[in-house]
Amino acid sequence: GRSARLYGGQAVLVLAALAAWRLGLARAGGQAALVLAAVALGALLALLGQTYQTGADTWQLFALWAVLLLPWLVAARSTAMTLLWLAVAQTALLLWLGEHGAGLRLTWLVAGLLNAGLHLAWHGPGRRLEGLDGALGPRLLALAALALLVPAALSDVFSWNSLRGTGLLGWLLGTAAVAWSAWRRPPDLLLLSAVALAVIVVDTALLARLLFELRLEAMAFLVLTGAVIGQVAWVTGWLRRLAHGERPVPLAGEAEPIDG
Repeated sequence: GRSARLYGGQAVLVLAALAAWRLGLARAGGQAALVLAAVALGALLALLGQTYQTGADTWQLFALWAVLLLPWLVAARSTAMTLLWLAVAQTALLLWLGEHGAGLRLTWLVAGLLNAGLHLAWHGPGRRLEGLDGALGPRLLALAALALLVPAALSDVFSWNSLRGTGLLGWLLGTAAVAWSAWRRPPDLLLLSAVALAVIVVDTALLARLLFELRLEAMAFLVLTGAVIGQVAWVTGWLRRLAHGERPVPLAGEAEPIDG
């Protein structure tokens, strides 16, 4: 029944928060319990909205969830809680854009550039904060940025009537930002590989459009296949040479290697 669902959701939330307090946020178990409590809070808000039909838009529920998570975000100072909060806050933003008439291209563009900016902030001064060291958070933000900006660029490439350029420009800026941070010593081979993949996808799409515009459909697939194979071969060799000469980037929780 309604009461059982509401009381059950509240019980999970309270028990998880108590477990986090009892274990302490200095331990992994306490951090995991707090993340569980944060997820239970979102589920409880969704349950309240569904049960009582408050009339609130979906983006408002996500925005409220993000606001209520702020004290726990400050207390936790962990990668997991920060990523969860960013996901909730960005979902609220994207839903708000969708409800106010923003198309997919603008939504992809805004989210991609936002994640690229957050990647730079976390990769730079953010990594000096306690609990936010390691490469996991910046990597995930960079991968999310590329995954969103590539469709924005492709939507420009395959807009046969007019090439607006906003998607391509946003993709170029975001990809350049990720590439710049990934190239800083020690180079991040994972992100450099992702950047290379994004470049190959977009420039292959541009080549395909050019060939079809010139009505060279007969040789288009042969040319595109050769272009993809050539680019992949060059990037693979370059990354291998780079891997043999540079140190790997530490994962989340691992300390940076110290020279000398």
